[in-house]
Amino acid sequence: MAAARQTATAMGLVPVEVAALREAEAGRWRGLPYAEVARREPDALARWLADPHAAPHGGESRAALHARVARWLDGLPATLSTIGPATGPATGPATGPATGSASGSVIGSATGSATAPPTAPPTGPRVVVCDVGVLRAVLAHVLGLDVLRAALIDFAPLSTTELTAATGGWRVAHVNRKVRS
Repeated sequence: MAAARQTATAMGLVPVEVAALREAEAGRWRGLPYAEVARREPDALARWLADPHAAPHGGESRAALHARVARWLDGLPATLSTIGPATGPATGPATGPATGSASGSVIGSATGSATAPPTAPPTGPRVVVCDVGVLRAVLAHVLGLDVLRAALIDFAPLSTTELTAATGGWRVAHVNRKVRS
């Protein structure tokens, strides 16, 4: 969440955390670099990577993350026209919803847990700063990809992805566009 908040603030946005857009709970792997998890628990990591429903770390499975993000996306008001952004780290590359890879998600703001509007639903473009896992879940839902296929998508640091509300769902306007300074 700290990275998302910092990114949103740097973008001149007021962060609002949205629990539905937080990165998957990492359980006992929380805070460990990927290489360390691979060294300590190679079999558990391999199981987690191969099986979207596995959560050998005591945290959340990737399938559960995808389901949570899909419920949030499906619940957005039809008046929400754009989801897009760039997230920047405190802890890693990020993009907005969606794009990113930091440690959470924020609407109108930075990385961390996701955010929701504090008052009325938005009627115009909104920015979501989130982790790459959340972004992959958003694109998987919109494009009808399974969890393993979505894991094949890479995102550049500080890139944006934009979705546009359309009759019956969402349209992908662009993916992985680098932010110009």
